[in-house]
Amino acid sequence: MPTVLLADDSALLRRAIRTLSNDHPEIQLIGEAESFRETIKLVNELRPDIVLLDMFMSDSHETRIDDIKQACLECRIIVMSLDTSKEATAFTAKLGAEVLIDKSQLFEKLIPTILETKGRSAN
Repeated sequence: MPTVLLADDSALLRRAIRTLSNDHPEIQLIGEAESFRETIKLVNELRPDIVLLDMFMSDSHETRIDDIKQACLECRIIVMSLDTSKEATAFTAKLGAEVLIDKSQLFEKLIPTILETKGRSAN
């Protein structure tokens, strides 16, 4: 069962994803962060399999995937964004994210994406 840390500055989105995850016992939501600073702290404490990361959080003007990877080499990162253009996908992949998921399709694709991403990990 993959463990997931949810990092998004929208309380509404975090609540919706928490509700969705409660309906899927095959994943375990182990923490939530509303800022990038809190994300790094929780990554260090919780060591999740997957970090579900908002592309742009209010306290970070850029996606800081490399900071997460430094804190937890084994963590897989799924980035959430409304921009899933080829450029955005290439950018997040270059930074080390496994997947860029479209926020507008999050509720159809989130659970399968988490399970597929965990399946690709070495853990």
